[in-house]
Amino acid sequence: MQRLARSFLADYVTFHSPDDAKLCVLVQHPEEWEWARDLAHCQHDNRSLLCVLSELELESANKRVFFDEEPESALDAFTERLRRTLVVRKMRRKHSESEEESEPDRLLPFLLVVIDLFGSEEGSAPLLNLQTNAAISILLEEGDLLNAALVYLAPSRRLIPEDCGAVVEVDLTPTTTNMAGDTYEQAVFRYAETGLNARTVVGKAGQVNAQDAQRIVDLLGQLALHE
Repeated sequence: MQRLARSFLADYVTFHSPDDAKLCVLVQHPEEWEWARDLAHCQHDNRSLLCVLSELELESANKRVFFDEEPESALDAFTERLRRTLVVRKMRRKHSESEEESEPDRLLPFLLVVIDLFGSEEGSAPLLNLQTNAAISILLEEGDLLNAALVYLAPSRRLIPEDCGAVVEVDLTPTTTNMAGDTYEQAVFRYAETGLNARTVVGKAGQVNAQDAQRIVDLLGQLALHE
Protein backbone atom coordinates (compact mmCIF):
# COMPACT_ATOMS: atom_id res chain seq x y z
CA MET A 1 0.00 0.00 0.00
CA GLN A 2 2.84 2.43 0.78
CA ARG A 3 4.27 1.90 -2.73
CA LEU A 4 0.92 2.83 -4.26
CA ALA A 5 0.65 5.84 -1.94
CA ARG A 6 4.12 7.02 -2.95
CA SER A 7 3.09 6.63 -6.60
CA PHE A 8 0.07 8.92 -6.46
CA LEU A 9 1.77 11.32 -4.05
CA ALA A 10 4.70 11.60 -6.46
CA ASP A 11 2.23 12.71 -9.14
CA TYR A 12 0.58 15.07 -6.68
CA VAL A 13 3.78 16.92 -5.75
CA THR A 14 5.23 16.82 -9.28
CA PHE A 15 2.26 18.39 -11.03
CA HIS A 16 1.31 20.89 -8.31
CA SER A 17 3.38 23.76 -6.96
CA PRO A 18 3.98 23.95 -3.18
CA ASP A 19 2.11 27.26 -3.34
CA ASP A 20 -0.98 25.47 -4.66
CA ALA A 21 -0.84 22.13 -2.84
CA LYS A 22 0.33 20.94 0.56
CA LEU A 23 0.87 17.44 1.93
CA CYS A 24 0.27 16.72 5.61
CA VAL A 25 1.29 13.26 6.88
CA LEU A 26 0.56 11.69 10.26
CA VAL A 27 2.53 8.51 10.93
CA GLN A 28 3.76 6.53 13.94
CA HIS A 29 7.30 5.81 12.69
CA PRO A 30 9.40 7.66 10.08
CA GLU A 31 10.98 4.83 8.08
CA GLU A 32 8.54 4.88 5.12
CA TRP A 33 8.35 8.69 5.02
CA GLU A 34 11.94 9.90 5.27
CA TRP A 35 11.70 11.06 1.65
CA ALA A 36 9.06 13.64 2.60
CA ARG A 37 11.17 15.49 5.18
CA ASP A 38 12.69 17.94 2.69
CA LEU A 39 9.64 18.15 0.44
CA ALA A 40 8.49 21.75 0.01
CA HIS A 41 4.87 20.59 -0.06
CA CYS A 42 5.35 19.31 3.52
CA GLN A 43 6.36 22.73 4.84
CA HIS A 44 4.01 25.57 5.80
CA ASP A 45 4.66 28.75 7.79
CA ASN A 46 8.10 27.45 8.81
CA ARG A 47 6.54 24.31 10.27
CA SER A 48 6.84 20.74 9.08
CA LEU A 49 3.61 19.05 8.00
CA LEU A 50 5.20 15.64 8.59
CA CYS A 51 3.90 14.49 11.98
CA VAL A 52 6.00 11.53 13.21
CA LEU A 53 4.51 10.54 16.55
CA SER A 54 7.51 8.59 17.81
CA GLU A 55 9.66 11.73 17.40
CA LEU A 56 7.10 14.22 18.72
CA GLU A 57 6.43 12.07 21.78
CA LEU A 58 10.15 12.06 22.56
CA GLU A 59 10.28 15.86 22.24
CA SER A 60 7.26 16.21 24.53
CA ALA A 61 8.82 13.91 27.12
CA ASN A 62 11.91 16.14 27.24
CA LYS A 63 9.90 19.37 27.35
CA ARG A 64 9.78 21.20 30.67
CA VAL A 65 6.27 21.40 32.13
CA PHE A 66 5.46 23.61 35.12
CA PHE A 67 3.63 22.07 38.08
CA ASP A 68 0.33 23.85 37.28
CA GLU A 69 0.30 22.92 33.58
CA GLU A 70 -1.29 19.94 31.92
CA PRO A 71 1.13 18.24 29.50
CA GLU A 72 -0.23 18.57 25.95
CA SER A 73 -0.14 15.60 23.61
CA ALA A 74 2.09 16.22 20.58
CA LEU A 75 -0.62 14.77 18.36
CA ASP A 76 -3.26 17.00 19.95
CA ALA A 77 -1.13 20.07 19.28
CA PHE A 78 -0.59 19.06 15.67
CA THR A 79 -4.25 18.31 14.96
CA GLU A 80 -5.32 21.51 16.73
CA ARG A 81 -3.27 23.55 14.25
CA LEU A 82 -4.92 21.58 11.46
CA ARG A 83 -8.37 22.24 12.93
CA ARG A 84 -7.70 25.98 13.12
CA THR A 85 -6.64 26.02 9.47
CA LEU A 86 -9.88 24.31 8.46
CA VAL A 87 -12.01 26.60 10.65
CA VAL A 88 -10.44 29.65 9.00
CA ARG A 89 -11.29 28.18 5.61
CA LYS A 90 -14.89 27.63 6.70
CA MET A 91 -15.13 31.27 7.76
CA ARG A 92 -13.64 32.48 4.47
CA ARG A 93 -16.03 30.32 2.50
CA LYS A 94 -19.05 31.61 4.42
CA HIS A 95 -17.86 35.19 3.90
CA SER A 96 -17.51 34.62 0.16
CA GLU A 97 -21.03 33.16 0.01
CA SER A 98 -22.55 36.04 1.97
CA GLU A 99 -20.81 38.59 -0.24
CA GLU A 100 -21.66 36.57 -3.37
CA GLU A 101 -17.99 36.56 -4.23
CA SER A 102 -16.00 33.85 -5.92
CA GLU A 103 -12.42 33.90 -4.65
CA PRO A 104 -10.94 30.39 -4.89
CA ASP A 105 -7.55 31.71 -3.75
CA ARG A 106 -9.01 32.13 -0.26
CA LEU A 107 -9.00 28.34 0.09
CA LEU A 108 -5.53 27.75 -1.32
CA PRO A 109 -3.35 25.78 -1.04
CA PHE A 110 -5.14 22.47 -1.50
CA LEU A 111 -4.51 20.39 1.62
CA LEU A 112 -4.06 16.64 1.34
CA VAL A 113 -3.87 14.87 4.70
CA VAL A 114 -2.52 11.31 4.86
CA ILE A 115 -2.88 9.17 7.98
CA ASP A 116 -0.65 6.09 7.81
CA LEU A 117 -1.84 3.38 10.19
CA PHE A 118 0.81 0.85 9.17
CA GLY A 119 3.15 0.27 12.09
CA SER A 120 0.52 1.30 14.64
CA GLU A 121 -0.30 -1.37 17.21
CA GLU A 122 -4.04 -1.89 17.24
CA GLY A 123 -5.72 -0.59 20.35
CA SER A 124 -2.72 1.38 21.61
CA ALA A 125 -1.54 3.82 18.94
CA PRO A 126 -3.07 7.34 19.10
CA LEU A 127 -3.52 7.42 15.31
CA LEU A 128 -6.14 4.69 15.58
CA ASN A 129 -8.31 6.93 17.75
CA LEU A 130 -8.32 9.95 15.44
CA GLN A 131 -11.70 9.30 13.86
CA THR A 132 -13.43 11.36 16.56
CA ASN A 133 -10.83 14.15 16.42
CA ALA A 134 -12.36 17.52 15.50
CA ALA A 135 -9.97 18.20 12.60
CA ILE A 136 -10.47 14.74 11.11
CA SER A 137 -14.25 15.04 11.47
CA ILE A 138 -14.19 18.32 9.53
CA LEU A 139 -12.11 16.72 6.78
CA LEU A 140 -14.46 13.76 6.49
CA GLU A 141 -17.63 15.84 6.47
CA GLU A 142 -16.61 19.05 4.67
CA GLY A 143 -13.22 18.45 3.09
CA ASP A 144 -14.48 18.80 -0.48
CA LEU A 145 -15.96 22.22 0.37
CA LEU A 146 -12.75 23.42 2.03
CA ASN A 147 -10.31 22.42 -0.73
CA ALA A 148 -8.97 19.57 1.37
CA ALA A 149 -8.97 15.78 1.34
CA LEU A 150 -8.13 12.90 3.68
CA VAL A 151 -6.46 9.59 2.80
CA TYR A 152 -6.16 6.69 5.23
CA LEU A 153 -3.49 4.01 4.67
CA ALA A 154 -4.56 0.97 6.65
CA PRO A 155 -3.58 -2.72 6.87
CA SER A 156 -7.23 -3.67 7.36
CA ARG A 157 -10.43 -2.30 5.84
CA ARG A 158 -12.15 -2.24 9.23
CA LEU A 159 -9.74 0.49 10.40
CA ILE A 160 -11.04 2.91 7.75
CA PRO A 161 -13.66 5.47 8.87
CA GLU A 162 -17.19 4.73 7.70
CA ASP A 163 -17.53 8.25 6.30
CA CYS A 164 -14.79 7.78 3.69
CA GLY A 165 -16.08 8.41 0.17
CA ALA A 166 -14.11 5.60 -1.47
CA VAL A 167 -11.92 2.61 -0.66
CA VAL A 168 -8.87 1.42 -2.62
CA GLU A 169 -7.68 -2.14 -2.03
CA VAL A 170 -4.31 -3.36 -3.31
CA ASP A 171 -3.36 -6.99 -3.93
CA LEU A 172 -0.61 -8.98 -5.64
CA THR A 173 -1.60 -11.41 -8.40
CA PRO A 174 0.63 -13.84 -10.37
CA THR A 175 1.12 -12.73 -13.98
CA THR A 176 2.63 -14.72 -16.88
CA THR A 177 5.31 -12.77 -18.73
CA ASN A 178 6.49 -14.95 -21.65
CA MET A 179 6.00 -18.17 -23.64
CA ALA A 180 8.06 -20.10 -21.10
CA GLY A 181 5.43 -19.36 -18.50
CA ASP A 182 7.64 -17.30 -16.21
CA THR A 183 5.55 -15.40 -13.70
CA TYR A 184 5.91 -12.47 -11.38
CA GLU A 185 3.57 -10.72 -8.97
CA GLN A 186 1.69 -7.74 -10.38
CA ALA A 187 0.18 -5.18 -8.01
CA VAL A 188 -3.46 -4.47 -8.84
CA PHE A 189 -5.98 -2.14 -7.26
CA ARG A 190 -9.72 -2.05 -6.83
CA TYR A 191 -11.26 1.39 -6.36
CA ALA A 192 -14.82 1.41 -5.01
CA GLU A 193 -16.86 4.46 -4.09
CA THR A 194 -19.32 4.27 -1.23
CA GLY A 195 -23.03 4.96 -1.46
CA LEU A 196 -25.67 4.22 -4.09
CA ASN A 197 -24.74 3.90 -7.78
CA ALA A 198 -21.06 3.98 -6.78
CA ARG A 199 -18.29 3.51 -9.32
CA THR A 200 -15.86 0.61 -9.21
CA VAL A 201 -12.54 0.64 -11.08
CA VAL A 202 -9.94 -2.14 -11.32
CA GLY A 203 -6.44 -1.72 -12.74
CA LYS A 204 -2.69 -2.00 -12.29
CA ALA A 205 -1.36 -0.26 -9.21
CA GLY A 206 1.51 2.18 -9.57
CA GLN A 207 4.52 1.30 -7.45
CA VAL A 208 7.22 3.73 -6.24
CA ASN A 209 9.82 2.67 -3.68
CA ALA A 210 11.29 5.00 -1.06
CA GLN A 211 14.55 5.49 -2.98
CA ASP A 212 12.75 6.63 -6.14
CA ALA A 213 10.53 8.92 -4.07
CA GLN A 214 13.65 10.53 -2.59
CA ARG A 215 15.07 11.07 -6.09
CA ILE A 216 11.86 12.82 -7.12
CA VAL A 217 12.06 15.09 -4.08
CA ASP A 218 15.71 15.90 -4.86
CA LEU A 219 14.83 16.79 -8.47
CA LEU A 220 11.94 18.98 -7.36
CA GLY A 221 14.30 20.74 -4.96
CA GLN A 222 16.69 21.50 -7.82
CA LEU A 223 13.84 22.92 -9.91
CA ALA A 224 12.82 25.19 -7.04
CA LEU A 225 16.37 26.53 -6.75
CA HIS A 226 16.43 27.44 -10.45
CA GLU A 227 13.13 29.34 -10.42
